[in-house]
Amino acid sequence: MHHTSSEGLALCVQRGNAAKQLVYRGFAETWVEEAIAADCYPHMRQEPLSSQELAGEWLLVVSAAGLRNPVYPGSVPDRFLDEVFLTLGHRGRIKHAHGLRPWHGNVLLDDASSRALAFRLKLVREALSLDYESFYGIMGIHSGTGEAIESERFGYAAPDEEMLQAVCLYYDAPEEWLTHGGAEEMELNCL
Repeated sequence: MHHTSSEGLALCVQRGNAAKQLVYRGFAETWVEEAIAADCYPHMRQEPLSSQELAGEWLLVVSAAGLRNPVYPGSVPDRFLDEVFLTLGHRGRIKHAHGLRPWHGNVLLDDASSRALAFRLKLVREALSLDYESFYGIMGIHSGTGEAIESERFGYAAPDEEMLQAVCLYYDAPEEWLTHGGAEEMELNCL
């Protein structure tokens, strides 16, 4: 198959991005496994309202209260934080702040991939403490489809515009946050 130079360049960029994502994923998996092995209890925590200017932001935490001098596998460079967030999320290591919603903090900012959309859906469902059937059923979506989406089995199902609009309608999740991850400003008098 013959490619024009612009098609060839686009193909190289696409392959390069896929390779970079695999490297990032590998780093995140290794880092999280080593932090767990070192008893550091790594997790992502949403800052509570008492944090004032940081309220709602998601922070990487590598030790639980009471651990003395935790030894963990080094700091995480900023470029890997999103991948570490995803890895911790898939391992059930997310702490939601009481009185806040996931959209009060940035989540995978400016990433509109199916993977990012699925992760944001998972955060909404978990923050509302709903199982797959309760969360997706109200929107007329089979629970197995919802579980497949959140598990990133996109060959089976992927989040689509209609689903995102339903989540906005039924759960008051902001569409901008669902699609691009940018935090919604909080109205403190409404919380």
